[in-house]
Amino acid sequence: MGLFRKKKRPKYVDELWGYDGTQALDPEQQGGQASAKGRNREAAQKHAVKPEKNVAMEYCEQILTAAKALEETKRDYKTVTDYLTDIQKIEDVVSTLKNMLDKETDPAKQKILSDQIDAANKAFTYQKDVVQKKFSTGLTAMQGFLNEVNVAVTG
Repeated sequence: MGLFRKKKRPKYVDELWGYDGTQALDPEQQGGQASAKGRNREAAQKHAVKPEKNVAMEYCEQILTAAKALEETKRDYKTVTDYLTDIQKIEDVVSTLKNMLDKETDPAKQKILSDQIDAANKAFTYQKDVVQKKFSTGLTAMQGFLNEVNVAVTG
């Protein structure tokens, strides 16, 4: 029946362990005797063995790299989103101050409101510059990720 036959392993298991089918497994599986031909092949393989990376390990490294890049991208996205929210709030403040300035008749209060509008406009331009720099940095990073993906897909 098949009690004492060697069980055939799936191909992916062989890939994980780096077994290519030409290597001898171990003396117990061979019945305790290795032929001279097998010993010569093993000796040649020991001298010619290159440190070869496992396919699964390469995929794991690629996944880890992608996960780190994704986390960094998420962090950048949250930062840019926060900046854009701040810009919207500043725009709301500027429009509110302008409405108050239009309704105000007292010259002293108009001066205070115009100073506040100037300060809000400076904050607005500063935030806008920060978002523009952050966005351009993010685009550059995304282009780098896209290039890596294109190389991985075509390579």
